[in-house]
Amino acid sequence: MKAAAFLLTVAVGLALIPFGLAFELVISILTVHWIPNLPKYARGVGVALSQLLNVTCARFLTDLCVQRNGLPFGDPDHTTSAVLGWNQAHNTVTPVGGLLISWLDILESEHCLKAYRAQWTTSRPSNS
Repeated sequence: MKAAAFLLTVAVGLALIPFGLAFELVISILTVHWIPNLPKYARGVGVALSQLLNVTCARFLTDLCVQRNGLPFGDPDHTTSAVLGWNQAHNTVTPVGGLLISWLDILESEHCLKAYRAQWTTSRPSNS
């Protein structure tokens, strides 16, 4: 019963995302507050999606992008970019991970390294 309730909650939550995005965009445009608020909103959505991707695709991304001695994906407190940046800084990125980093660098120069530095400063994070 708890598993079914959990799955239903996840399904409803995922189904609501497009409606929430559309609602926010329409309200922002109608109230003419969208110009100053849109970058902050877009960044928040981007971070949330990155954290969701980090958790939901953890095993896939780890196998595809990280060498055996690298930091695995899966910590919900970190973004996909930050985990890639940690592995980039510690030379534990696979060739596929390197391609993903290069793609993200198109959005912002050294995007993954900046995300890594913003979330961690001196020590290896735990993945508990």
